[in-house]
Amino acid sequence: MKRIYFLRCYTKGAAKSGTTDVATWENFPVFEELQKTCKELGVGKYVLFERGQGIRGMRKVNEMFIEEETQLINHKPQSQSLEELLVFAAEELGVAKESVISMRTETP
Repeated sequence: MKRIYFLRCYTKGAAKSGTTDVATWENFPVFEELQKTCKELGVGKYVLFERGQGIRGMRKVNEMFIEEETQLINHKPQSQSLEELLVFAAEELGVAKESVISMRTETP
């Protein structure tokens, strides 16, 4: 039996959004083709299925999430001093901030 691949889109908050096929292929689609198709269709969760034989023949092959692109206008990251960066790193690693600052002042 020939396998058919199909794509379904699930949209958050939309009832029964994943019940219809949005694209189908006779052969397994290349990843770039799948990605292009999902981006063209818009925001949502896309699941690629393989339809096989019988009632248990539907198999999930891949999934992809397409999110809204946010555009940042005139966004310039603030430059931080090395001391500030060390404090943030110390917080993540669980090191006392005071010991990192004292180490920084002792080294040339």
